[in-house]
Amino acid sequence: MSLDDGSVDAVEALIRWQHPTLGLLSPDRFIPLAEQTGLIDRVTEWVVKRAISDLGSWREDLCMAVNVSARNLGHAGLVDHLIDSLEAAAVSPDRLYVEITETALMTDPERAAVVLEHLHNAGIRISIDDFGTGQTSLSYLSALPIDEIKIDRSFIADMTASAGHSAIVRSIVDLGHNLGFHVVGEGVETPKSHLR
Repeated sequence: MSLDDGSVDAVEALIRWQHPTLGLLSPDRFIPLAEQTGLIDRVTEWVVKRAISDLGSWREDLCMAVNVSARNLGHAGLVDHLIDSLEAAAVSPDRLYVEITETALMTDPERAAVVLEHLHNAGIRISIDDFGTGQTSLSYLSALPIDEIKIDRSFIADMTASAGHSAIVRSIVDLGHNLGFHVVGEGVETPKSHLR
């Protein structure tokens, strides 16, 4: 949601599993297992295809973010699958944000840099998710083709009650803008929990 006019600029594809006996499961209940068993690539392929297909049927000025894991970054077919899905749905690449956590970036920084460069060259946007919780080197961050950073919701949730979190959020916003990034605060739910 834009702080300027309240319009919805982008959405995020979030997976949930409707388990037959356990009910609705959030990603933290099954994604780690999918990563451990190697099923994460198939899960990601399905999510990407479905999300991009949905995006193709929505208004043309709306963007969407999809998450990829460290393991996905190591998969040779990730970039081709994203491009093929965009072409099949007739969606412009600049409407898609690929979200990668700081932790995923630092798992294999060299491989991540190569994949991000391929995505960037294809016109796909790059977003660093959960920013502020990982260990990204600032010099490394400035060298990557990043379009956006998303401030972790733990800082946003506590910033009205914690001067420390408020200062961290302001610093990240300033850093992001100074590096030319779009900055998103995750979990802004009240008028008090946003900063310009």
